[in-house]
Amino acid sequence: MDDTKYRRLVQTSVTCFLYHADDYLFVKRSLTKRIDPGRLNGIGGKIEPHENYLDAAIRETEKETGYKVSVDDITLSGVVKLEGGYVEDWVMCFFKIKVPHKSVATFSPTFIDSQCRLTLSVGKSGMGIKLK
Repeated sequence: MDDTKYRRLVQTSVTCFLYHADDYLFVKRSLTKRIDPGRLNGIGGKIEPHENYLDAAIRETEKETGYKVSVDDITLSGVVKLEGGYVEDWVMCFFKIKVPHKSVATFSPTFIDSQCRLTLSVGKSGMGIKLK
């Protein structure tokens, strides 16, 4: 049986949702990006050769925002495998990362058009999201 027709390239990446108290940082992806242009997303990127997901989360967070975070600031939120829908298949790890303040030191306009914050509030009527 020829299994070459079933081989697809698999990309690996991290997406990090940075938060301080009830505020989460989101970015609007650049319109020039090949994957998901113009969409809101967390901080992140592809895994480098010989790098693990956690190291990639720390590297991408500092590269794109200037926040220096440690393993103690990070919580694994999920692992997702996407097959189809894109040219490549993807294995992605999602992390929540606690940051000490809301001021972003570095902002990478190469990858991102703009940044925004979402405030999550939970009350008697349920959860609300406010975009700033």
